[in-house]
Amino acid sequence: QIITLLQEQPWSLRDLATFLEVHLKLVEEDLAHIEKSVARSYKLKQIPPACEACGFIFHKRTRFTKPSRCPQCRSNRIVEGTIQLVEKGN
Repeated sequence: QIITLLQEQPWSLRDLATFLEVHLKLVEEDLAHIEKSVARSYKLKQIPPACEACGFIFHKRTRFTKPSRCPQCRSNRIVEGTIQLVEKGN
């Protein structure tokens, strides 16, 4: 079900967990498995989280969860990133 949802539109981790009525940690674990199982034809495209206060973008973040604090300004006003499954080559 997660694969179908991610192919249709970008989702945040929290929105997926709320929609599926499961814990956030379970969705995070499932995404790691999904990333490996569809690796031949799809890739997980991630729009990284960003700091609302200073505009810092977490480009090198490998985890799907929202960071707790900005390393630049120490603000905790972080906009959660989104994830989408896209076909390779797009």
